[in-house]
Amino acid sequence: MSNFASGMAESTLRDALQMLIARWPTLDAVSAADIRAALTAPYEQLRQATGQFQPVNAAVAALGALDKLPSARRLLASILDPARETNAMRGIAFSNPAWAQEIRTMLEQILQITHDSKPYPVSQFSYWPDKASSVLRPVVEALLAGRDRLDAAVQADLGRLFLETARRLEEAATFEERGAAAVWFLEQIDVIAPDVPEVPPLLQKAARQADESAEPTWRKGVLPDRNTSELVDLLRRAGAADREMATAMPPDDEPSDADEVAVVQRYGAVEFPGRVLHRLATRLTVRLTEQQAKGAISTPTAMSVQVGAEHPVTAVVLAPDFVIFDANWNLAHTGELVVKASGDSAPLIFDLLPKSPGAKSVAVDFRQNDRLLGTVGLQVEVVSTVAELGAAPAQALSTQAVMTMPDRDLPPPQLELRIKAADSAHTTFEFILHSKLAGFNWKSMGTHTFAGQPAEEMKSYFKRLNDLARQTGGSLPDKDKQTELKTLGENLFFDAFPEALQRALWAIPARITSLIITSDEPWIPWELARIFDPETRAEGDFLCSRFTVARWLAGDGMTATLPNRGMTAIIPSTNLIYTAAEYEALQELWPDDTLIALTDAAATTRDVISRLKDSRLAGIVHVASHGAAGDDPAQSTITLSDGKLRPTDISRSTRYTRRPLIFFNA
Repeated sequence: MSNFASGMAESTLRDALQMLIARWPTLDAVSAADIRAALTAPYEQLRQATGQFQPVNAAVAALGALDKLPSARRLLASILDPARETNAMRGIAFSNPAWAQEIRTMLEQILQITHDSKPYPVSQFSYWPDKASSVLRPVVEALLAGRDRLDAAVQADLGRLFLETARRLEEAATFEERGAAAVWFLEQIDVIAPDVPEVPPLLQKAARQADESAEPTWRKGVLPDRNTSELVDLLRRAGAADREMATAMPPDDEPSDADEVAVVQRYGAVEFPGRVLHRLATRLTVRLTEQQAKGAISTPTAMSVQVGAEHPVTAVVLAPDFVIFDANWNLAHTGELVVKASGDSAPLIFDLLPKSPGAKSVAVDFRQNDRLLGTVGLQVEVVSTVAELGAAPAQALSTQAVMTMPDRDLPPPQLELRIKAADSAHTTFEFILHSKLAGFNWKSMGTHTFAGQPAEEMKSYFKRLNDLARQTGGSLPDKDKQTELKTLGENLFFDAFPEALQRALWAIPARITSLIITSDEPWIPWELARIFDPETRAEGDFLCSRFTVARWLAGDGMTATLPNRGMTAIIPSTNLIYTAAEYEALQELWPDDTLIALTDAAATTRDVISRLKDSRLAGIVHVASHGAAGDDPAQSTITLSDGKLRPTDISRSTRYTRRPLIFFNA
């Protein structure tokens, strides 16, 4: 039985054939020949079809033929995968005569195409899949060993090839699909032709000779994860290294002062209904507007954005329980908005198909220059029947975000982890990884569901951390404290991080050293998770030690710059044994004229609040004292010389200043 329902067969096949024709020049000769062979029989069936049912059956057969080819399945995934999800919606389907004629015309065009647009200079009979799989790793290792002898352009090509091959191998579920990925890789090596003497003999071992009609041995069935994970990690590390070298090369022309980009104020506007129907794709529209758009969910304040196509604003749609399409019905959850000097941007269109009914959480991140401007969050209800939908869908509820322009002078983080709430209860979270250097483009790494609210789940964790911090000696040796701290970190990594994310973080190349974690919740200390290899249990390090880590709560955009570089140190008298050394370190970092100290008896509630209200003195505030976390975060306290400081005191004091950086070591 086909994997495709007859009700969508003709429309799906029409879209698939249009994409095939558009991307035909990018196909290698072997894939093109396989696709033509697969479509020959369905074309004959369609050509002879009569009535209202036979053309639909022929379309189903054509989709099934394409679905059996790994190369076609990969190329057409954005069209075929959503069509499979409607497999349960079966029934009688009538042919659309106009569509049937259009399909016949496109099939004739494909079957008559001569593949000469991009012929790969490979051996006439290409490579055997199983042999290609066996030499794949030796070829990669030989290329890595001889990489330094290659010119920059070839290194850049290899870097892109390594990352794309890693993606194809990671998606391979069977030996056949792994073999197809290996053959594709070797054919690309023929195209790039790197000058590494060790490579041609390896290619010859996998070459398919003219007198060979079949490969001697061929493994079939499901491919175990362990067979590819190490090679995928090696390819990712190699690809990231080459990409980092390419990005580190100085540009040909340094920008001059005359090239300074104009900055304008724009609102981020998102249109989406608050109630949508299950199994029905609903349009989501994103724009940048000069004024707050009527009928749209807009950011309450305008954001400073740079003008021009050279600095597009990227919109990232985060909808964990939806299938997301772009305007061309490709699977895509990101798009670019061009900021105009005047007027609104052109709309960016997405269609969201709910996977299940219930309360959902949807968000749109706005980004420019690889930095977060801000997030607009939506609460959406997915209903099962048209009656529940109501006469007019309600507007989605929004969490408003303040947006700011990122500082272009600072380098963006090399790795980003976006943790998005997947439900309105904030108990299920989707983990999304992004890194240009490591080859992740906002890739979903899976979800995790907590038994209860994260704040409650973390109470025992924080209690144990507090107990360890208060034990300054005696009852528990330092070695035992370190062991227990490592155990807490490994448990957090094992319990809360999806396995795909565990593998990815373990394999991140050592050259990637900066990480920003943007989360929809503030409670979970993700940075204290301790990495280990899921396969071998080899030990790694805490995230906060492995990377330079920053945390950000989704919503408001990140502050572009600090108000000033001055430091205010607040260090009241306590029994903490390291505060004196901490103050000495601050004195070394800041000259005397930019460091203001409130120490011992001078660190009073009145003086601290006064300093916070003065934006000239509150660029960076460093607090070293005792702290106490309450069940209500607003009632958490910091101990000063004459009383307690609460979050509400800080927010009231800094409300009209330029958002200082406040660091607590409590």
